[in-house]
Amino acid sequence: MNGEGIRIASAAAQHKPFGPANLVLGWAYFEAGRYDESIAQLKKTIELDRTSSLPYTELSWNYVKKGMYKEAIASCEQGMELRHKQAGNELGPGEFRCEWVYAASGRRAEALAILRENEKLPGKISLNPGYGAMAWDAMGDHERGLQLLLKAEEAGIPLTLFYVCRMCSDKLWADPRFQQLRQRIGPPEAREAPETRTARLGLKPPRL
Repeated sequence: MNGEGIRIASAAAQHKPFGPANLVLGWAYFEAGRYDESIAQLKKTIELDRTSSLPYTELSWNYVKKGMYKEAIASCEQGMELRHKQAGNELGPGEFRCEWVYAASGRRAEALAILRENEKLPGKISLNPGYGAMAWDAMGDHERGLQLLLKAEEAGIPLTLFYVCRMCSDKLWADPRFQQLRQRIGPPEAREAPETRTARLGLKPPRL
């Protein structure tokens, strides 16, 4: 999301502070790589509504990007606990289960346990495979992560690449097959040329 998108989300959050706009603004900052602002915004969102799991989940993603792994795991697990309560301890197939947070934080055993559980789903593919793909990628198995995304595309399962693009490793980002996937199915931000996206977000060029 670009600066204009952040401006719109910010205005909406000020107009309706108890609506979903606060969460959207937190996400917008995350997607823009403005992690400190995202963290502050998501903490504000939690203060307004402590029953929603989503701010805790998105907060954990920011902590991972800042290398604050202890905080990331604690926030993600708190979000999971809330979702379990809301869903009666039964999450739908493919829902985020902290696999990427565990994987990126070096908690390989926990990440693998979730990924193995996902493999038991009908058709052996999650309804939201981006989470699993990013977990494999974070553990160094970039090829397996990419293949999971490609199989999902082939099966007609919608992919939300806007968060995948922010979470993926430089190696996966630099893979021509991933860039082709982005061009085929990504939202406007994901369809940007790699060099444009890198410059817009102020990132370093992907390592080959």
